[in-house]
Amino acid sequence: MVHLKHELVLHDFRNYMKQSGKLAIAARQWIIPSNSLVRPRFTPLHRNILIELAFLRSYLAWERFLEEAFILFLIGKKPRRRRRPPRCFVTPKSRQHAFQLILPETGRSYIDWDNPEIVRIRAKRFFANGEPFESALTSHLYLFQEIQVIRNAIAHRSLTSEEKFHRLVRDKLTYLPANVSVGSFLETTMTGINPPITYLDYYLDGISRTAELIVPL
Repeated sequence: MVHLKHELVLHDFRNYMKQSGKLAIAARQWIIPSNSLVRPRFTPLHRNILIELAFLRSYLAWERFLEEAFILFLIGKKPRRRRRPPRCFVTPKSRQHAFQLILPETGRSYIDWDNPEIVRIRAKRFFANGEPFESALTSHLYLFQEIQVIRNAIAHRSLTSEEKFHRLVRDKLTYLPANVSVGSFLETTMTGINPPITYLDYYLDGISRTAELIVPL
């Protein structure tokens, strides 16, 4: 659904994130220990598939949030928590006009919000100093570079995506577990974090915090 207020765009985004989090929690609860007399409803493989789905749904919600928030800023809208909208270099006549202004960058019928570097470049083309996207994305740039690697490993299944994913796993865990999948990695508990959280929770929290820098609560 198209909204004309940043707060509603953020509200939709947060709802999607919350539902993705609930999906991950449910997938964890549906696994019964292998020594139980009750036949398990879910295996670890099933859980890992749903963990990947929860991650991918969250990332798609993030891309949708970026597009909606970007266009609202382009047409002069601002969140209630901001004193004034960012200074914009164009004056679109409508939401559809704003969308068309962005399209020539790609030459396609859709706009790519997947790559944080591309989003930063786009923001600098249309807004003074690229704000509010520049500072929000820059402060979490390494996080989103990792998130992009994971997203591509789920979506593409290519040899290149797999190699980048394996490098990320080695960097994070210092070794590559046998038969590691995106879901099993995301379910791994991070070391040195208190209280302990999984990589899935870490990445989803980072996405949410970045969105709230762009549209303050």
